[in-house]
Amino acid sequence: MHHRLLLPLLLAVLLGPSAAFATGMNLPGPDPAKFHLPPPVHAPTGADVTVAMELEAPRSSQADLSVEERRAIQKRLKVRRTMADVHQVMAFTSAGLIIAAEVIGTINFAALEEGDPPYRDLKPSLALHRVLAGAAIGTYWTTGAISWAMPPAYKANVASAPGKKKKADSGDAHVALSVAHGIGMGTMMITGALLANAADNKAWEPLMVTHLAVGYATAAMVIGAGIVINTL
Repeated sequence: MHHRLLLPLLLAVLLGPSAAFATGMNLPGPDPAKFHLPPPVHAPTGADVTVAMELEAPRSSQADLSVEERRAIQKRLKVRRTMADVHQVMAFTSAGLIIAAEVIGTINFAALEEGDPPYRDLKPSLALHRVLAGAAIGTYWTTGAISWAMPPAYKANVASAPGKKKKADSGDAHVALSVAHGIGMGTMMITGALLANAADNKAWEPLMVTHLAVGYATAAMVIGAGIVINTL
């Protein structure tokens, strides 16, 4: 009797764990509540990208302008363009007069240094130099007055990227050249006045050399500024 019960009991002990492992349904597993997993990551949809672009893109105040404001800006820019063209023509005219005065002045300087022809024979040439210099000064300051009276440029209120430096443009180059040739014109006027009224024999030659060199440099900077303004 005991031998008959021993065989089924031995089979139950050997086959029981194998059946439980095969099904796996009754085996204890990890409790999900005990683990803190990160939330699932989803790929951005089209709507998400659009919203991000709208938040990050710079906005311009031009979109908020009325029709009347847009027309006023266009009218102002048209006047500015016309005045800029006149300013450019006057700048080249001033540069041409400066160069002409400098050429005559260089000829006069060489003649005075050599003593041939005599000073009395140079008076017409000296007078021509002064006429050309006076005309250059007049057109130069007229050109500057046109620039000062010009309507300001329109600049949209566009937000720049944080940390991004503004690059120098043609407007910055024009301003730099304008300041430089303004200093040159002032220096030329002062040295010319000293040469005509106050310079003695010792100071005359250095002043004349400075006057001529600054004159040619000023003419070159005026031409450069006139070329650059066409790109504004």
